[in-house]
Amino acid sequence: MQNAESELAKAGEALARAHRLSSVGEVAAGLAHDLRNTLGGAQLRVRLAANEARSEAQRENLNIVGRVLHDAVDTLGRLQDVARGRRGRRTGKADLREVISDAVALARAEPRLRVVVKLPPLPEVKGRAAELKHVFLSLLLNARDAMPRGGTARIAARRAGRSVVVTVADQGRGIDARNLERIFEPFFTTKGRRGAGLGLAVARSEMDRLGGEITAANARPRGAVFRLAFPIA
Repeated sequence: MQNAESELAKAGEALARAHRLSSVGEVAAGLAHDLRNTLGGAQLRVRLAANEARSEAQRENLNIVGRVLHDAVDTLGRLQDVARGRRGRRTGKADLREVISDAVALARAEPRLRVVVKLPPLPEVKGRAAELKHVFLSLLLNARDAMPRGGTARIAARRAGRSVVVTVADQGRGIDARNLERIFEPFFTTKGRRGAGLGLAVARSEMDRLGGEITAANARPRGAVFRLAFPIA
């Protein structure tokens, strides 16, 4: 009898927890919907401004902002799906040259960071452009933080069998050997209050989801290098 009452209490707690999670999911879905509408309006205004831009530089900058807003709207759409229990998610395929170009364009807003890119023609890889763009932007911002007095980050790529391997290298102080694996842990950071410790954790999670890989090593004579292996679509 006592066991039956205990099991009944556990079932009641589980039901209450599921109800609370469902309520939170609906709130998140509603907020995502409102934000999508707001960003969609901003996206339209940016597109109109780009069409009326007086110079090619202004037009290109506005187009970059437009693509960022498009990615944000797409991400909020997936958040709505997850919040409402629709967890099926296509991997899709992405053009790495385009993804890296957009990430570099955003990172170049940082005046002390110089980025050199050398990419051969590449096949499309598994992934969604919005997520992969944030992976590369996180790596470039980490490179910026590793070079407080300024420096160069270099991005290169090659095909290796059924994968595309991309390296992102900086000229910073490198990574303490004890932290080479820990840097991918959620909330681990060496930046103190300036860092949340989520950028590299999210990058590894995304690469794992695609069936790819991201690793870190120290470069010679100095700096760090991140190696990303993307499965070809």
